[in-house]
Amino acid sequence: MDSLTNKQAQFVMHYLETNNATLSAKRAGYSKKTAHSIGHENLRKPEIAEFIKGKREELWDVFKQYALEALERLISIARDENVPYRVRLEACKEILDRAGYRPQDRKKYFDDNKAITKEPKEIKDIAYRARQLLMKKSVD
Repeated sequence: MDSLTNKQAQFVMHYLETNNATLSAKRAGYSKKTAHSIGHENLRKPEIAEFIKGKREELWDVFKQYALEALERLISIARDENVPYRVRLEACKEILDRAGYRPQDRKKYFDDNKAITKEPKEIKDIAYRARQLLMKKSVD
């Protein structure tokens, strides 16, 4: 960031936050009239593009770490027998949802006058898939 001007550095930081070149140029202090063209011009400058790419990679690494921590937390909830069954079931659903499994045919049932969502085969499927994911996680 040493080779960037103050405005360019501000532009980069705002762009990483908004992913919008025009808005980032305005927030960095460029003229509102020229923000659109300067924003896109800045994105084409090699030093700015490289810096943005590097920062995005850093942010992605941090995101992956937090995502893994969240998944580990969901797995611990799903495994904890002291946690209520419904909470464990929701944790299993969330794990499967993040893994790309989504139940297709949902039907509404009623329990204690509250609508809840269940799928006829879903509970067995969730248990089976959760066991597979948990066993895989245990091995890793």
